[in-house]
Amino acid sequence: MSLKLNIRYNAARDKLEGFEEYGNEGTGKICTHALVFMIRGLGLKWKQTIAYAFTCQGADSLKLKSLLFEMLQLLKKSGLNVKAIVCDQGANNLKLMKDELQVTAAKPYFEMEDSKIYCLYDVPHLIKNIKNCFLKHDIEFDNDKKVAKWSDLQQFFEVDQSLPLHTAPKLSPVHLNPPAFTRMKVKLATQILSHSVYAGMMFYMSHGNIK
Repeated sequence: MSLKLNIRYNAARDKLEGFEEYGNEGTGKICTHALVFMIRGLGLKWKQTIAYAFTCQGADSLKLKSLLFEMLQLLKKSGLNVKAIVCDQGANNLKLMKDELQVTAAKPYFEMEDSKIYCLYDVPHLIKNIKNCFLKHDIEFDNDKKVAKWSDLQQFFEVDQSLPLHTAPKLSPVHLNPPAFTRMKVKLATQILSHSVYAGMMFYMSHGNIK
């Protein structure tokens, strides 16, 4: 997460705070982000933050790997069985997956001490990236050679707005032509890729309002 740049003196610790810091290892760089490690249960609903670090423009992939394996080893010693890790699709995380852990679509896991640990990207980030990719590129369906275009959504929105009752009342011009600062908002992505939009498009297609 992003942090506000600030240096302050902690009298209790007799220390200047606000610099890049990985536990007892620090640098003279001012920190810009916080890196947080959290665990949660698969069968039971619980979660717990276990570690954090202050970074300058994010930790590189080698540092991430070192921290990750340190966390995994400590968790194993405590008796926890880690099945998967989850992160967003930031550049350093992608490099960690591809180059350091050698994760691929065919092998979506890495091994540590004979245990397979699967690698997942968090769903909100995936939805945002799918929407942003669809905004720029058409999607072709190989099986029936049909193509989905962003203009199909624009056509649906225009028809829906022209009628007294809307099948997708949450849609607005911002959804169809999002400014740069709104493109990473999860809510806008889930609303335009929602079941109500799909149902509305199918309804208008069945009545010949859109093709």
